[in-house]
Amino acid sequence: HRAHAFIDLITGAAGAVGKPEVIVVIDQQTFEHGRHAQSKVDCGPGIDLPIDTIRSIAGRARFVPVVVNRDGVVIAQGDPVPTYDQIVQSLTRPVGLDHGRSRRHASIRQRRALRAMYRHCAIPGCARHVSITEAHHIHYWEHGGHTDLANLLPLCRHHHDRLHAEQWQLTMGTDRAITVRARDGTLLMTTGPPREQWE
Repeated sequence: HRAHAFIDLITGAAGAVGKPEVIVVIDQQTFEHGRHAQSKVDCGPGIDLPIDTIRSIAGRARFVPVVVNRDGVVIAQGDPVPTYDQIVQSLTRPVGLDHGRSRRHASIRQRRALRAMYRHCAIPGCARHVSITEAHHIHYWEHGGHTDLANLLPLCRHHHDRLHAEQWQLTMGTDRAITVRARDGTLLMTTGPPREQWE
């Protein structure tokens, strides 16, 4: 039951030229039933701020609203807006997060969605910040995979290269929990849904 935000200025992530971007991640219950006493803004590890503090930076940042379900999976994302009060309005016209075969690389909107779901590389135990990860196609692009959010996973360069070099078999459920197996089928690792990176 909390909303959290990433402030690129604080985390060091590169945003668009100009104003820093605040990705406001709202859990589905808060979005559907409104703000409550426990609503906080998580600006990174150990930095929780009241929502009113984030509202106070209006005019100095752009707000990108994202709604996640109980597993931490993005279910809606709006376009950037100049004021906090326009967040809900932006979500009435959610942006598209699937591109099929029309483009190979993840779009800025898809990168925002991945940043909203993950703190770091999706491989368990890796602490490389999500802002420096690459969007990996679970079903490889070369084999007909689509550049859709449900087919993208943030991997750091080390694990992305290792996955391809060692021919790991990676599968992802609808809750974005992943299973990684060696080429011979040996289980290497599993994860739960992305919300576990925030607990």
